[in-house]
Amino acid sequence: MINAVIIDDSAFMRKALEIMLESDPDIKVIGTARDGEEGFEKVKELRPDVVTLDIEMPRTNGLECLDMIMKEVPTPVMVVSSLSTDGAEITLDALDHGAVDFISKTQSFVAIDITKIKEDLLRKIKTVARKNSFNSQFRREIALKKRAARVNNVKTQKAETMFSIGNGIKCVTIGVSTGGPPVVQSILSALPKDFPTPIMIAQHMPK
Repeated sequence: MINAVIIDDSAFMRKALEIMLESDPDIKVIGTARDGEEGFEKVKELRPDVVTLDIEMPRTNGLECLDMIMKEVPTPVMVVSSLSTDGAEITLDALDHGAVDFISKTQSFVAIDITKIKEDLLRKIKTVARKNSFNSQFRREIALKKRAARVNNVKTQKAETMFSIGNGIKCVTIGVSTGGPPVVQSILSALPKDFPTPIMIAQHMPK
């Protein structure tokens, strides 16, 4: 059974998401919250397998809530928001803050698209939940690495040695999927300012 928590300031959307999720016998909504602050407390208390999170909310918004969740109780979070369209800056911000996927709920207000949104939602929730332990461990490792880098004040010289490129290399290519921006940020921040080789980054954006 996949246990889910829904965080959204709209009572209509909380109910709609709950109905859609629980239409699948493998998913159970164990809690809902009206804003990021309440949502964070619910996640801490209930320890769900996955969280759906709105972005624009009163008191504590989605990105702030996401930061708190990733810091205190790393949990797979899928952003479900009218702001989270493919390629939107807020979507990239959410992925950078630790979200593992997103889905736009703008279409969910159009009756003809309800089925499509529901199918996408259930598919992504199940995919995210299956990777729960991996994602949690992965995020803890990334957090520890970042903390260690700050504490130890890694020198540029070490970064130069770590990322030294031979004369035969003309380009470095980095390919990442959902949840990849934090990793790319870690890599790029460790590179020296005069890194001699062009870098190309391919970021997969889920549909």
